[in-house]
Amino acid sequence: MIIGSSSSAALYIAISSLDKTVKVWGISDLKCIETIQAHLESVNAIAVADDGILYTASDDASIRVWRRNFCSGEWPHSLTVTLPSKHSPVRTLTLTSDNGVLYGGCSDGYIHYWLKERFPVQLQYGGELQGHTHAIMCMANVSKYVISGSADSTSRVWARDSDGQHTCLAVLVGHRGTY
Repeated sequence: MIIGSSSSAALYIAISSLDKTVKVWGISDLKCIETIQAHLESVNAIAVADDGILYTASDDASIRVWRRNFCSGEWPHSLTVTLPSKHSPVRTLTLTSDNGVLYGGCSDGYIHYWLKERFPVQLQYGGELQGHTHAIMCMANVSKYVISGSADSTSRVWARDSDGQHTCLAVLVGHRGTY
């Protein structure tokens, strides 16, 4: 689930589901504004950029990028591109604060990332971060750091350099069991 705002400053909630859809709800009236038939498999995570672009991650091993269709009003969203994740379900997503890098944590323990080009606006595959041995279950981004939590009972702290390279700064061990 994620909270976003539309161009008219109205707040909404976008919720992903095992039924392969994303539902968009207006906060003011708690009514469903839109149902997006998002993926071929369960939708595991969503992220919304400041410009209103919606990213969805799925068990179908893809991330889809959705843009609101302003020509027909604010809704519905339309699919602009599908990003493959090397045949592994995508479990979680995070965006950098400037919306310049999108990270997708996968079931195979890899984190794939895409760089957002400004002109023209598009996503370019940036690479993968390898380190976990099991599924990435959660991720967060703060400043130049990306933190990943895995079913391998570890968390990793990654630093992104100014040239876009990533370094694993720490492996945090302390949890027991996978769930």
